[in-house]
Amino acid sequence: MKPRLLLPVVLVASALASSSRCIPAQTNHASGTLSGVVIVRDEGVPIGGVHVWVHEANDKASFMTQSDSSGAFSIQLPDGYYFVCIGKLALAPFCKTIWIYHGKPVKLDVRLGPDRDTLQDTNPGP
Repeated sequence: MKPRLLLPVVLVASALASSSRCIPAQTNHASGTLSGVVIVRDEGVPIGGVHVWVHEANDKASFMTQSDSSGAFSIQLPDGYYFVCIGKLALAPFCKTIWIYHGKPVKLDVRLGPDRDTLQDTNPGP
């Protein structure tokens, strides 16, 4: 496995493994908002149905949502340090660490491009 793919794989595996602890995107104890828009890198068009995984660095909880048809997403989160992974099949994932504190919003505008490795694996050609 290539090193650049290791972090997204670890984050997704962690989110899936903790699915029993996965909390709906909207919680009552939220203090800040993570929001943004996901678009296709080369065309600039919004992407709906993109998965947004957010995992607390202290391993307490995971959160998940999807972008809507305009590419927008929003999650209310408690104060803390988080790993964020945004992705969709055949697109290279975007991963970042963020801090949510004092109710301050964090905005991520993400441009996803083709995942050349996935495309090569699923479409071997002649």
